[in-house]
Amino acid sequence: MHLDMAEDIRNYYFYAHEKPAIEVKMTKDITMDLMREIDQAYSSHDPDAIAATFTPDGIFDNASGSEVYGRRYSGRDEIRGYFETLFATTSNVKWAKSDIRIAGHKVYAEWLRTATNADGVEQAWQGMDVYTFEGNLVAKKDTYIKVVLPSA
Repeated sequence: MHLDMAEDIRNYYFYAHEKPAIEVKMTKDITMDLMREIDQAYSSHDPDAIAATFTPDGIFDNASGSEVYGRRYSGRDEIRGYFETLFATTSNVKWAKSDIRIAGHKVYAEWLRTATNADGVEQAWQGMDVYTFEGNLVAKKDTYIKVVLPSA
């Protein structure tokens, strides 16, 4: 990649959005117990509990979307709405964690997502979430996935 183009992409990603960077306030120690509590909100398929793990102005960047960061959901109401729709249209959604790393105010969590969509088709893919915390709440959750293509 040409250096100028790489710089343009970096500038677009970091500076072209309404809220390009998370200003991190003093963060308490993030622990595995806290991560288990957050995981329980997702495992229980409770959109209210999931939204409550975020700061009021928290951001969830889903992996797919029309922007370079995917699809952005801002604030607890949008985040709750996304998960209400997901759980209403997709059954048996599970994120089986395979590795969690805590580094200061960041957490990196690898997982295998399995589910059955509304048409009865089973889904499975690997992914990773990058969490940025403010205190003990998620200020941003950025999701990355492996794209699974149909067999030839």
